[in-house]
Amino acid sequence: CTAHPIYIAAANQGDGGSGIAVGFDGIYLNGELGRIRRQRMYEFLLSKLSDEEKIGVTARLAKEVLGEAAGSDGDLARVCQLSQQEFGTKLQSAWNVLTDALVILTSKAIKVGKNHEDDDGVDDPNVPN
Repeated sequence: CTAHPIYIAAANQGDGGSGIAVGFDGIYLNGELGRIRRQRMYEFLLSKLSDEEKIGVTARLAKEVLGEAAGSDGDLARVCQLSQQEFGTKLQSAWNVLTDALVILTSKAIKVGKNHEDDDGVDDPNVPN
């Protein structure tokens, strides 16, 4: 979402003299195809995280996305109060952020305590249920 402070800071940073700039020109992640692409990226990234990192991601999503949706008057809170037909482009991006956060938080890939890639249906006896 281009309204996010981290995106704005990265875009304003430019290449910082390194010759490598952060940019998203030509990358389109809106619409149904974009949703599918985003979910694939999330699943891939989550598969690379340690349990500790997954806990950190969960905490950040809860604080920065869900907390913002519940406790502010910003775009994330506004999308919770409107019907999707009332969204413009900016609110559609906020809707994507909110729904993507919920997809990640309910994903098997963010669960900690056992390896879901090699899940054979047998629970680890050392991990509490």
